[in-house]
Amino acid sequence: MKILPIKFRVNRKLVAVCAFLLFLLAQLAVPGGRVMPKTTVGSLNVGGQQIGQAEAYLKSSTKNLTVSINGKDQVFLASQVGILPQVDALVEELPTVSLKDRFIPFAPLYKLMTTKELNLSIKRDKAAIHTFATKISQSYTKAPADARAAIQDGKFAIFKDVPGVQYASSSIERQMNTANPFNNEPIKLTAKLVPAQITEEEVLTLKKEFEKKTEKPLTVSFGSITKTVSADELKKWLKTELNTDSKEYKLIFDASKAEQTLQSWAKEYNTAAGITQISYVDDVETARNTGPSGRALDEPVIKGQISKWIENPTADTLALAATVIPSTVVATRTYTRSSAQLQAKLDAWIAGHGGKYQVAIRELNGRGREASYSVSQQTVMASTYKIFLAFVVYKQADGGAINLGDKPNLPNGRSIEQCIEVMIVNSDNDCAVALGRYIGWAKADQIIAASGFEGIKLNNYDSNGNVSGDKMVNAKEQAKFLVQLSAGSLTNSTNTSNLIGYMKRQIYRMGIPAGSQGAPVADKVGFLDNYTHDVGIVYGPTSTYALVIMSSGSNFSNIKDLAQAVYDFMND
Repeated sequence: MKILPIKFRVNRKLVAVCAFLLFLLAQLAVPGGRVMPKTTVGSLNVGGQQIGQAEAYLKSSTKNLTVSINGKDQVFLASQVGILPQVDALVEELPTVSLKDRFIPFAPLYKLMTTKELNLSIKRDKAAIHTFATKISQSYTKAPADARAAIQDGKFAIFKDVPGVQYASSSIERQMNTANPFNNEPIKLTAKLVPAQITEEEVLTLKKEFEKKTEKPLTVSFGSITKTVSADELKKWLKTELNTDSKEYKLIFDASKAEQTLQSWAKEYNTAAGITQISYVDDVETARNTGPSGRALDEPVIKGQISKWIENPTADTLALAATVIPSTVVATRTYTRSSAQLQAKLDAWIAGHGGKYQVAIRELNGRGREASYSVSQQTVMASTYKIFLAFVVYKQADGGAINLGDKPNLPNGRSIEQCIEVMIVNSDNDCAVALGRYIGWAKADQIIAASGFEGIKLNNYDSNGNVSGDKMVNAKEQAKFLVQLSAGSLTNSTNTSNLIGYMKRQIYRMGIPAGSQGAPVADKVGFLDNYTHDVGIVYGPTSTYALVIMSSGSNFSNIKDLAQAVYDFMND
């Protein structure tokens, strides 16, 4: 009986040893490389997955993120937004049963039963977040739409205001720098509502004003005629206008909508003016036949009257403004053939043409008639200086200082005489400058002054040879030159004949020659910047005369016209 207890104790130990060994075997059977069942990363459950599967699952689940904009969810790449989940670092933290754990009693069981909640760390790319925030702000910010008012075919239309929405990039950046986008909730971007500056209520006030202003018809009168514009028609004559500074609408008169009505009134009222014929002899009125005046509605003033009436409508009849149209004057002018009448004709021509003129007319034969306008005023010579330069060269040759056949290094190997020819005929500048330098510009002025001419300046060069100012003259001295040239008193007969011949052949014939009806003309033109000149001798059938026309702000067409008027007068 005593042996039985001993056997019982041996069995209990054996059972304990066997149980322990079985428990170890059970722990060793726990699979390795798997995440513990109760493991979560934020809202993501990775329990029971192989480490590789868990890593792939985490990367897939955090590749994109959802952003709510204007109440609509939109998916973006996390890298595009600048929010970078650090999955690789988290994988190292995932709880698993290691080989060591399997040999520690109850360690695997503890891990299997323990809930593990891990947080996914996030790296934020501030530059990418800034770019994303800026793009979202630009794409989704919308300006408010103001309420609008318009009058369409006499009906008042209201377009409601729509608030705007503003997504501030700075606010978006703050949200992106603090939000956890992987908690199964979208990032909701907050926006600010921007109210319209002009509301529907404000436009409704204008509508009431519109209805009040068009309650009464408009009655107008002109002459013995009375017209009524109905309230419905008046509504069509109005339009709304927005003051962009004050953001306020107002009602104004739209004259274009009333144009057809105004034209019909004018057709009933307007009367054309007649013609008043006046006859002048030497600018003295000798007869007058007065034509009737006309009348017309003054449309610009009437538009102002209607606009003012609309501001404060009344039942009173509006008398429309009208104007008296004077008769058209047609003048017939005839002139006798004296110097006084030549002067009167010149003055009348000047008064009728724009631009500034200096004119001298000197008859070289017959009655010696003459006329002038502003002849003492100095003006730029332009190329007319070349006839004075030719005179200076001939004067030097007359005194034996130079030989006209010499070739003192002039353009194209020309002789002095050949250079004078192209300088006058073709208005060649190279030859003119070369001859001026050969003689000396200062000396040229001295020779001209010594010959009795005043106020003429060819030397417009400083001590270094640079251009300083312009070559200057007046019409009086130009005419004096032409008179003496014609008389042969400037130089010898050969040189005089050559110079006049060159002037007759000069190629610019659109001024005095064109207005002289085919008569021989020895002239020289000049045009520079705003200056247009023509000076010459006209050999008419009954009168030979010097004509100087110098102008600024004019043209050769006007010079031709004046030359023709002078020709007709002198050769009648």
